[in-house]
Amino acid sequence: MRRRADTELKGVWNVFLGLGSTRAFRERHRLLGCVVNALPKTPDGDPAARAVEDLVRAGASDVPAQTFGLYVTAERAPNRDSRVSLGDDRDALGQRRIVVDLRPAPADARSVAKTVRAFALELARSGHGRARIPEAEFAATPLVGHHMGTTRMSDDPSRGVTDRDGRVHGIANLSVAGSSLFVTGGYANPTLAIVALALRLAERLARAGSAAVPDVRSRG
Repeated sequence: MRRRADTELKGVWNVFLGLGSTRAFRERHRLLGCVVNALPKTPDGDPAARAVEDLVRAGASDVPAQTFGLYVTAERAPNRDSRVSLGDDRDALGQRRIVVDLRPAPADARSVAKTVRAFALELARSGHGRARIPEAEFAATPLVGHHMGTTRMSDDPSRGVTDRDGRVHGIANLSVAGSSLFVTGGYANPTLAIVALALRLAERLARAGSAAVPDVRSRG
């Protein structure tokens, strides 16, 4: 990723570096997924690359003290009270604009707070640094990033819009491919999972199309 960052993935390396909570930790404390990124507060250079170098060299006497900002990427709990609807305002083409009413669940802030505190304790225990965590930050965590789940998958039509193959319940020839199928957003970027779902759907449709077309070669 670092080798490609200056050409194909410019700027990506500056963000996508982090220390994630383990599955065992999440299950023990009943938490959602979360990853903590430590980025140096410096105006120049590659902050994430410098963070790696500094963390690797941490403990050496010649490493000067630095200040890092914590950037947290966290999973959101599915919430049935969240809604996507059509508003009364119209766009330039006369179409009604989308209204997104995305509501946080109590588990969201709790998971972030617990994970960041665990990160801070481990940081102090290792002797690599100390973290200052304003408690007020957890009260209103921002809802930004990739919105997902509006056509979530479920074999039960009362709990989802599509089945596990992305076929809309009750409509045989309508399928969906995209992050709206996700039953949870997770805490990693969704692109690879979206591509995998799209490829799987394409293969299924191709098989269905081949089965529907008669083989004229078998006729005399």
